[in-house]
Amino acid sequence: MAATTPTKRSPLVNAYVAFAWATGVAMVLLVFVGMPLKYWANSGELDKIVGMTHGMGLYPIYVILSIATAFVYRLSIPHMALMALAGLVPGLSPYVAGRTLKHIDAKQAARIPAQAQAVDEPISR
Repeated sequence: MAATTPTKRSPLVNAYVAFAWATGVAMVLLVFVGMPLKYWANSGELDKIVGMTHGMGLYPIYVILSIATAFVYRLSIPHMALMALAGLVPGLSPYVAGRTLKHIDAKQAARIPAQAQAVDEPISR
């Protein structure tokens, strides 16, 4: 398998991916650790902390970054909705972020040769 060169991405995309991972990990912790501790061990402290962190801190910022990324890179409305709603399913947001990165990189790669060709063509009058 050939190694690919790393793509320089915008700060918006980097922030989207970082918040996708943080939101996904927080949701996994909440559902698979916090909730079982709350209901089976009568210990709701972790549930409250992770729930508030996810619900009031990470997820709203993640949704804003998802919408902004979708608008800047002209992604479809269903793709944008999937990006935003992925933060509600444990572990889905990092997966969707990875797929979104592949999609954005493919769009960028297709756009760069078209720009280079337009620059190389002589202007006809």
